[in-house]
Amino acid sequence: MDAHESLKALRPKVSQRVYDVLVAAGLDVDPWHWKSNGQPEPDFARNQLYRSRWVFVDAAGEVLMSLWYDKMKVEGDEIIIRGNAREDQMMYRRMGEDHRKYQGEAKKQEMSKMRRGVQWASKAGLLDNAIRNCESARLDFSVAIVDRAQPHDDESENANARELDTVKWHVRSYTYEGDYVLVRGPRKTVDGVDVTVPQQVCEALDANIPIVPYEKALKSTSDLGTYEIGIEDQFVEEAPTAFFETSRVYPRDQAHRRAVLKRSAGFCEFCGAEGFLKSNGNLYLETHHIVPLSEEGLDNPRNMIALCPNDHRQAHYAARSEYLREAFLEYVTKMY
Repeated sequence: MDAHESLKALRPKVSQRVYDVLVAAGLDVDPWHWKSNGQPEPDFARNQLYRSRWVFVDAAGEVLMSLWYDKMKVEGDEIIIRGNAREDQMMYRRMGEDHRKYQGEAKKQEMSKMRRGVQWASKAGLLDNAIRNCESARLDFSVAIVDRAQPHDDESENANARELDTVKWHVRSYTYEGDYVLVRGPRKTVDGVDVTVPQQVCEALDANIPIVPYEKALKSTSDLGTYEIGIEDQFVEEAPTAFFETSRVYPRDQAHRRAVLKRSAGFCEFCGAEGFLKSNGNLYLETHHIVPLSEEGLDNPRNMIALCPNDHRQAHYAARSEYLREAFLEYVTKMY
């Protein structure tokens, strides 16, 4: 079978659940069985926290990416995908940016488009990170091939069919600008010798590990000046019972901040950018109360989001801060 025939045969004919695809690929799905509060998730195969992701990385560092069938092309005797997830991310962030020019129903549609763009931009950022990490670590990865009846547009990313590719893929190249080439088939070895993956690269991939049960995440942290998850925020040096004064005094629970950082997996939950690396080896993000405590907002992960410093400053001072609050609330609501 030549490459063109192989590509035709790859078109998915059934719609496997994301959970089932991960199981078939051999990834650990234990986190799917838990809610973010540590309680068992009865409908684990449809866990809202995970099923809409484009990239999955388990505790062992195994990676699965969901890739569109209509992006796959034949070059020579290979099936490849060329793209730039960073450019996609910027495109998504521009969706609906002119909503202020519209009125009535048209404005509502543009605002809805903007909210979708925010979600897709975050997912594209995580995809970019996964591709870069796989290229750096020379790791092969599994692929869920996703098909759609209609070409991609601003209205939907829904899959009409989804199947696991039985053949692993690898990253042939990834440039500084974010251009990538993905190739179907495992990375070729020299004389059958596998490439050793540096430990620091494995640790970088660990930043994308899904959430573990809430109780496990909170153990032995009440008296620590660090969250011990490899991710820190602006309050990490504060005592767990610290109070922050404005015109009133508002308590903030370290356990909630830790849970939010764990949920973020080390990436800004708005733009998808990875937190920067501190001198102590931990990633840095900032936790933000979406509805401020001064406005009776709850000190609870359902009212909190992990942000990069730039997006956090915008949440407080940018002209679009009201839009950001709405986008943050919509994102967090879908997590629970």
